[in-house]
Amino acid sequence: MPKVGRYSYPRITIDEALGYVEKFVEKCPKGEMSRETFAKYVLGHSPTSSTTGQLIASIGYYNLIRSEKGKILITDLGKRAVAGVTEKDRVRAVVEALKRVDLIRDYWKEHGETVDGDVVRIFLKETGDADEIEAARCTPVVTKILRSAVKWLVREREMVVKERERVEEIPEIPTRAPSLGMVMPTLPEGVQMIVVSRDYGTIYIRDAASSLEILRKVFEVLGKGLQQVEARAEKEAKRSERG
Repeated sequence: MPKVGRYSYPRITIDEALGYVEKFVEKCPKGEMSRETFAKYVLGHSPTSSTTGQLIASIGYYNLIRSEKGKILITDLGKRAVAGVTEKDRVRAVVEALKRVDLIRDYWKEHGETVDGDVVRIFLKETGDADEIEAARCTPVVTKILRSAVKWLVREREMVVKERERVEEIPEIPTRAPSLGMVMPTLPEGVQMIVVSRDYGTIYIRDAASSLEILRKVFEVLGKGLQQVEARAEKEAKRSERG
């Protein structure tokens, strides 16, 4: 891996790496090829060229593939990144791959989505301990890698924000029993059942099957409360009869 200061980094962007992995899966769904076949049909280079070794090492640096006994195999992370069931799965896998690279992780933590040549060069000097000549030489390729990475990191951040907003938008359900003429609100998306309790407030059940134990306990508590109310009412009735 090329190095600048104390940081090692891949020679290609995450988008380029994903492109190779997608081509790999397209040509071999099992995700296993000989190094020679991978070089020729996925990378488009001779198996013996230095470029082949550099590309394999860079894709592997993101942990999307691994090399083993003359074979190239896709990793579990690589599978999730290009063939995850949902968009969320794929984005999270790509972000996980990015955060394996110290340079990307540290830059994101320090500068967020701001990727500018001058900022990158200063980062490489001050945080990466690179000298001025080394930092200037590596800034163009590192900037390209960071810009590609930041797009995915921002995308994941926006997904998290949207998820939080959806949770906050769940409407409050009235705790008092509605009159016969009152129209009850529809269930929020993903909610299968709502339990309303004076003592415990509103409980949203998103998966009734997995929440059966919770429901059982809630109803058990409610049942005990009802029994206590009935017992008190019975005592009051007996007192009234005696009086």
